[in-house]
Amino acid sequence: MGLDAVLVAHPPEAKPGEERFSLIAVRFPLEVTDTKAGMTLAELREYVKVAFLAGELGDGQPLRRRLLGRWVEGEFFTTPIPAPSVGEVFALRRDSHSVALGFKMRQDWREQGGALIDAITSSLKEGDSAPGPWPHPHPPSPASSADRCRPASGGAGGARCCPPRRVL
Repeated sequence: MGLDAVLVAHPPEAKPGEERFSLIAVRFPLEVTDTKAGMTLAELREYVKVAFLAGELGDGQPLRRRLLGRWVEGEFFTTPIPAPSVGEVFALRRDSHSVALGFKMRQDWREQGGALIDAITSSLKEGDSAPGPWPHPHPPSPASSADRCRPASGGAGGARCCPPRRVL
């Protein structure tokens, strides 16, 4: 995806634009987010919302969510692209970089997507800053990934996922 970004989509076999739920994490180096000359956290949120999540410039409602044990300012937005969708975007400043997290879900999948956002944001943990292998060197067993990643509706099948070795 360029930059230091990763996108996770559900269902896993969905073609771009056909996913019901997606999570994007974008890492910005210190040069981009330096408080003297760089982008503010609000500007990072706006950039990710527009460039990665097809949100509209300036169109959004403020919200707060607990991430990594503290309240983080974010934004709730809607977009018609590629289908009527809603999303949330947040930005966090770390010691050597900033990270923006964006969530987007189809309007008709809002209940399940909201449950996924709650589960993801409540489970984020600080990780060490040492780079680890990417992609993850060993995939999860099918049983464990299905249990961890089943859609909130309890539907059949689950997203393929692997717990990260390091997070934010």
